Formats: sequence, C-alpha cells, structure tokens
Amino acid sequence: MNDPGGASGNAGEGVTPGGVGQSPSLAGLLGDKRLIVLVGSGGVGKTTTSAAIACAEAQAGRKVLVLTIDPARRLATSLGLSELDNSPRHVDPALFHAQGLPMKGELWAMMLDTKRTFDDVVVRHAPRPEISRKILANPVYQQISDALAGTQEYMAMEQLYELTRKDEFDLIVVDTPPTQHALDFLDSPDRMMHVLDVGVVQKVFGGALEAGKNYFRWVRKSTEVVAGLFERLTGSELFRDMSEFFQAFDELYAGFRNRSNEVKKLLQGDSTLFFLVTSPLPSHVQEAAYFLGKIDTYGMHLGGFIVNRVHPLPGESLLEPLPVPDARRLRECLRDCAKTSASESRVESLTGNLLEAWQRYGALATQDRAQIATLAAQAKVLMKLIPYFDADIHDLKGLDRLNAYLMRS
Repeated sequence: MNDPGGASGNAGEGVTPGGVGQSPSLAGLLGDKRLIVLVGSGGVGKTTTSAAIACAEAQAGRKVLVLTIDPARRLATSLGLSELDNSPRHVDPALFHAQGLPMKGELWAMMLDTKRTFDDVVVRHAPRPEISRKILANPVYQQISDALAGTQEYMAMEQLYELTRKDEFDLIVVDTPPTQHALDFLDSPDRMMHVLDVGVVQKVFGGALEAGKNYFRWVRKSTEVVAGLFERLTGSELFRDMSEFFQAFDELYAGFRNRSNEVKKLLQGDSTLFFLVTSPLPSHVQEAAYFLGKIDTYGMHLGGFIVNRVHPLPGESLLEPLPVPDARRLRECLRDCAKTSASESRVESLTGNLLEAWQRYGALATQDRAQIATLAAQAKVLMKLIPYFDADIHDLKGLDRLNAYLMRS
C-alpha cells in the first residue's frame, strides 16, 4: 500500500519470513483486550493501521474508540468525517452500509487536544475549585501547558486512562504520536513528572525568585522611580506569577504522581496490548529492534509486528494473487507475441527492460525479507505483513482492503 502516513507493506495469508506459513489470528489476540496501542516511528502507517483495526473490531460487534494524537486529518478523512476533536465522535453506520460493508457494533473516533486535556487534568487533580481556577488563569501555566517537553505524549496517556476508567467502550485503539522514537510514548509519565517535579523546579527558580525580590528591594531603596521603570521593563509580575504558580501547583503534584503510576499500571495490565508498526526499511527495523530490547524493562505486553510496505516474493500466498512468470517464461511469451504483432528487435528491447525492472524489484523484495527475518529472529510474536498497495488508503473501502490482510488467520 502506498499510503503516506498510512499503512502499507507486504502481506500475505500468514506469510512467515522464510516463505509461506500460518500465523496466529490478530482478531483472536484482540478478543479480550480493552486497550490496543500502536507504536512506531513516524511515517510507517500507524494512523491508517489504527483506523483499520478499529473498523474491523467495530464491524465484528464491539463498541470501539480510535484515538489519534496525529494532528493530520488522515484519520477523519478515512472514516468519512469532516473533522475530529477532543470528544469522541460517532461514525455513522450508514457510511459503512453505503460501501456494502457490515457494521454490527459502534465506531467512535477522536483526536487529542493537548491544551484542553491538560486543563481537564488540572481541574480533576485540584483539591479545590479555586486552586484550578488560579492555575488555569496563571500566565506561567498558559505557557508551559503548550510548551512542556513530553506534554503531548503524557496527555495522550491521561486521556486514554480517563476513557478506560469511564468504561464506555469495549476497546480503545490508540494511534501514538509521530515521535522520533517509539519509546517516547512509554517514557512520557516519568519524563512529565520529572519536568513538573515542584521540588526540582523550585530549586531551579527559587534562587531567581529570591534574587529578584532582593534586587527590587535594593532598587526601591535607591529610588522608587527607577524601581517602577525596571519592573515595567523586566516584568516583576513574572516572578510573582511563577511564585503563585508553583505554590498552587504544589497541591496538584500528588495527584499527578498518583495518576502517572496508575497510567503505567494500565499499560502494563493484561487487558492492554502493544503492536509495533514498522516498515522493512533498515532504519525502521533498527528502531523496532531497539524497542524489543526495552520491552521487558517496561513490563508491557507486545502483541506483535505489523510490517507495512513490503514487496512480496513470487510464490507467497497472497489474498490477491498476481502470477509473476519467471524470466524465461516471460521471454517465451513475448517472442510468441512478436511473431504476429511486433518486430523481434522491439520485443527483445521490451524484454530487456522488463527483466531489468524485475531484477530491481527482486532486490527490494529480498532486502525486505532479510529485514523481516531480523525481526522474527528476535521475538516469536505475531507478524502481519501488508503489501505495498498500488493506491493510497483514504476511505472505508481502503481500510477494508487493509483488514483483509490484517485480520485473516
């Protein structure tokens, strides 16, 4: 499948790296799970794969929510929606029926709004309403809620935790952010708490706060006029805003810490399953291999690999078989055609071009298989291979085509 930012790859009917074989059922693995998290580097097809899995499970009869953190509109477009926001939006079953597709359950979709989620978290954690109002109105908070490193990933975890706690959906499928590294999502609770650690922040800014107070006291002793001018130019209110923010946030810190621990327990639970989405490109496979090396450390459950944009080799059991003749048979066919329709020299030239193209394709396919074998050797888990489709996946029909590869036993 050629899907920029969506799924693509080589698939077959349970194709194994060494040839044709039977792989476990993805649908079987998902049967008793409540949370599915798709991770991987950017551009490997997480968003489209997430949408496809959510569609398949909803069509099978479950109430499913797919949550994307990707600001692009690929998910909304593929599901026939004009837009997505921070609230779950129901996908009209009529959209499936219009395409001749079944829909026994319910499909919902939403896109994370980091700022709104951060605000909601502050309100939930605040011990009193006046504390949350003070924080939300504070200029320092308004800046860091958009700028903190790891905010997006952490807020995604906060959002999915709240969704699972409400128990409104049978299954939640999470399309993780297009981060540089697959582990950013898993690291986010600890990284977020490190950044928001009031003790650390106060150590960093405490000196500045005290120095500011002492400096202004000294300036006022010199002249009130200069002091007033300096305060207007440098913003003494900045020190005041920072001080008020940290004092108010101190009352929320315990809630953040407890919630971070609960989120990690959720991700490590038996009802959660991770799938690593990748492509056969060596750089993507290297990152996937690094993820495998860390999976035990995090205590997460890896369900398997979904390898997109794979070039299949002749003889693999594909759902849409395209017979590929060998070079000698191809030459014989063209020579037969030449006797009635074209000059032999023209056919020879065409044959040469076709053989050269086939050799290049064969080299790509061979490289793909070598990279896939590298993954298979490191983890004995489900591996789904998705072919490099001839068109982008951008609608429900395309997602259904993808699911023919993903969900088949």
